[in-house]
Amino acid sequence: MSELQDEMSWSDSGWMDPAPSPMEPSNPSPTPMKSVAARAKKAAVKKAVARAVVKKAVRKARAKKAVKRAVKKAVRTKKRAVRRTLRTRRRAVKRVLRTKKRAARRMARTRRRAVRQAGRKVRRAVRKTARKARRAVRKRT
Repeated sequence: MSELQDEMSWSDSGWMDPAPSPMEPSNPSPTPMKSVAARAKKAAVKKAVARAVVKKAVRKARAKKAVKRAVKKAVRTKKRAVRRTLRTRRRAVKRVLRTKKRAARRMARTRRRAVRQAGRKVRRAVRKTARKARRAVRKRT
């Protein structure tokens, strides 16, 4: 019996079971329920990790999108500023051209007026001399 006891050992159930050989693991293989729970836990962890990876990817994408949006906005504001400066420059050039044209028109108008007035003076002088000549002729006769 003592020989048999060396080969047998007490198990958790209280029965004498064969002793595990040194090559076998000392802890018994997990029961089917435990392995199912372990598998479920593993799957849950895997799912959580996958979710975290997706969340991180989404965060990165959002950040990237935000950066792109900021860059686009900066480009838009820059373009707007360039357009505004171009517009003000064009307006300034147009204003200068307008004032030059206005000055040229004014000068032409004054020149024409001066020519008209000179023509009137000449005609008036001619009429006056003609009248004087007629009076002189009348006085003689």
